[in-house]
Amino acid sequence: MITFLQNYAKFICLFLALMWVPTISPQAQLMPLQEEENRFDQGKLDIVCQSIKFYLSANAHVNASNGIDCSSIEAIEASIPGEYKATARFFKLFKRKRYRSYGRGKLERRLQKLIKDIDTELKKIRKDAAWDNQRKQLMLSLEKAKNAVINPTSTQSRPDSTPTNAQENDTNTVNTQPKKSTPKQTEDDTMSTVLSIVAILALGGLAYFFYQKMNELQQQIADLEEAFREKYSRLDNRLDMMTPMNDFRSVFPQIQQLNNEINGLDQEIQVLKTRNQFKISPQELYAKRTEHLETHHYSPEIQIYYAKFSREDNGFVHNHFKTEPSKENIYKLEVNVDDPGEAFYQIVNRNEYHHLALNYEASMLAPANEYLNRPFNAYRIITKKPGKARRENDVWVITEKAQLEFE
Repeated sequence: MITFLQNYAKFICLFLALMWVPTISPQAQLMPLQEEENRFDQGKLDIVCQSIKFYLSANAHVNASNGIDCSSIEAIEASIPGEYKATARFFKLFKRKRYRSYGRGKLERRLQKLIKDIDTELKKIRKDAAWDNQRKQLMLSLEKAKNAVINPTSTQSRPDSTPTNAQENDTNTVNTQPKKSTPKQTEDDTMSTVLSIVAILALGGLAYFFYQKMNELQQQIADLEEAFREKYSRLDNRLDMMTPMNDFRSVFPQIQQLNNEINGLDQEIQVLKTRNQFKISPQELYAKRTEHLETHHYSPEIQIYYAKFSREDNGFVHNHFKTEPSKENIYKLEVNVDDPGEAFYQIVNRNEYHHLALNYEASMLAPANEYLNRPFNAYRIITKKPGKARRENDVWVITEKAQLEFE
């Protein structure tokens, strides 16, 4: 019974060793970092070179494809003709990609990711069947180039082969020696041996389980990092295509002006609906109709117009007068019916009409007004003293300039 347990323990130990050898050997045989990077550079150079030549030849640029220098990445970039800008952009997508986030010992995965990214970009260019067939042939060629880097043809001799054979011979020699008689083990020693073997097997299995989980976690982290970078790059491109925030800010005053006009029209409609029930004076009606424009007192002797300054006529053209202000018609003229040949003018008070004038103050404000301060980064115009204008034929000529202050 004891001999059977001893043979069983030897069998379990040998089986455990055989299970652990293929698992540990890849970690134990990790190539040096510099050698791994050199192999990646070699594989990347071959893959990118074939891709650039395919890109040119597939687009009917055979001469340019034959002229590509594949001695280095820089040589490839220098040999791409300047008129083929699409090819240059395609090359720059992969010029600096190294996929170091995958970690050491992941040379095959890094090269496979490079091939996958190239295939993804080529799929975006064209959708026809001929292009797909050529692209699939290119992918087969790139896979061969990757395999040539991962598994080089030259085989290296294993220096530990001879000692292994010698050890086997020694083992056979030892096993052929006649067994010496040993003292009979007790039942406690047998149970202790069995428990030790079971504990070793349990620890080995647990270690192997954790090793597999760590590899899976490392792979998942690398995939998540690549996915995050791709999503970030797409988000960055979308932000570049979005309208700047300043364009949205300029829309707010227009929306406010439209809302005020709608409210004024709504109030006027309500007045028209209820005018037979509640009589109001002309002054109140005028105030309600014009409260969305400006706040001024109603006077039957005063006629109010809104005009824009004309540099050609050096004044305000009477035929261009409006009854409501706008971004161009910002001058408010008050004409007294008793003296229709003279008028007072000023800038409208509502600052939503001031934006255009502030942007073009040299042509819209300076000829007709005097400044009390500089219009630097101003957002509002205040009339400190109205100006005077006299009508000559169809033009109101300025006789006294208004005084303006900017906020």
